[in-house]
Amino acid sequence: MKRVSRMMVTATTLAALVLPTALYAGMLDPGAPPPTSGGTMRSLDELKPAWDQIIPGAPRFVNALDHTGVAFLDKETGLVWSSSIYYSDAWEAAMEYCTTLNSGGREGWRLPTIEELSSLLDGTVSTIFGGNAIPTGFPISNIYAFTPWWSSSVFSADASNAWTFSFTGSIAHMTKTNTSIVVGGTIFNMGTVCVRSGQQGP
Repeated sequence: MKRVSRMMVTATTLAALVLPTALYAGMLDPGAPPPTSGGTMRSLDELKPAWDQIIPGAPRFVNALDHTGVAFLDKETGLVWSSSIYYSDAWEAAMEYCTTLNSGGREGWRLPTIEELSSLLDGTVSTIFGGNAIPTGFPISNIYAFTPWWSSSVFSADASNAWTFSFTGSIAHMTKTNTSIVVGGTIFNMGTVCVRSGQQGP
C-alpha cells in the first residue's frame, strides 16, 4: 500500500473546503448581472463595487425601485436614498420619519449614519464662502448648502447630541431637540433624508 503524505492530505482537504465556496461566489450579489464568462462564477471585477471607487458626474446616481424618481441608487456606495426629504424636525422625529417612511412601495428606511451622509460630499468642489459641494447629477433638488442634515450617529461624549452634516462640508454635533440653526441672520431648518441598505454600524 502506498503511503499518502501529510502534505497531500492537507491539499486535498483545502480543495474540498474552497471549491464549494468558489462555485457559489455568484450568490454573493444576487442583484448583479449574469457573469460574462457564461458560467456560475463571477470574478471580483464583475461584483458590484462598495465604497471602493469614484464615479464622477451623473452616471453615479440612477433611479431605483419603481424608477419614477422616488428613490435613487448611489453606485459609489450601493446606498439607496429616498427623494422624499423633510425639514424642521428634531432628531427623534427625524428617526421616526425614516422608520415609518413608505417610499416607492417599500419600507425598511432609516436615518443614515454620519459616514453615509458625508459620502455624498463632492470633495472636488470648493466650499469656501459657503459653497455647495453637492455632487454632479445628485437627483434631489432644493438642497441648501447650510442646511444641517440629521444622522443616526449619536455624539459619544454627550448622548443628548447627534452628528449633523451639511453640503458646505461641515460635520458637527447638535442638541437633538434642535429644529433649525441661524447662519448670518438666516434661519436654516434641520433636514431629514432617509436611506435603505444594510446597516453600516450599531
